[in-house]
Amino acid sequence: MDLANKTSNGLAVIGALVLEPEEDNPFYCAMDERAGYAYFGTDYPGELVKVALGRGAEPPTRIGSVLLDERYNVRAGVVDSDTGYACFNVAQRLCKVRLGAGDDPPSLACTLELTNDAYSGEFVSAVLDPASHCAYFGTDHKHIYKVNLGAGDAAPRIVGILTLPDAEQGLRGALIDSRSGYARIHFWNGCGELWLLRRHVRGGNTQGSAGNEK
Repeated sequence: MDLANKTSNGLAVIGALVLEPEEDNPFYCAMDERAGYAYFGTDYPGELVKVALGRGAEPPTRIGSVLLDERYNVRAGVVDSDTGYACFNVAQRLCKVRLGAGDDPPSLACTLELTNDAYSGEFVSAVLDPASHCAYFGTDHKHIYKVNLGAGDAAPRIVGILTLPDAEQGLRGALIDSRSGYARIHFWNGCGELWLLRRHVRGGNTQGSAGNEK
């Protein structure tokens, strides 16, 4: 999309990419803005597809993919440009993926099984704190997982789990301001509205506030 189209004063499609036949419904995506690549998670079979975004008006191109699971969808994930790794949720696992240098395809580094009793539902939102290299995953229920991605091919590990009030479920989207140490997490309130949850993401402070944001 051309976000600054001066002819029509609106969005303009400048190119499109058709993925492989089995790479359906790439609903979840994380981007390596620095390198110019995006990583799309598909429905089962769960593939993570690497796409070169292209410069300027160049169309995107498919680079390659890695199969993460034959039976489950790839859900929310993050990309850490500094370390060259990504981490995506598939069923009850976190899959750590090597991004691959340049146009090299991605590859699976390791997985972490989510066996904690607090785990409930799939991760439907994720955001990375680039300062600490920790990711924050929101579940479809009411939990936020803080995950240390680990160095190199080492497995990620769960640092902590925050349980929210019952009214704050369905954590559908997240943004982070790493300088202030706060994340903005949208949750679905069950009445057709998205609400904003502000949570401190460093240290032991879990104070926050919620409100309707339109």
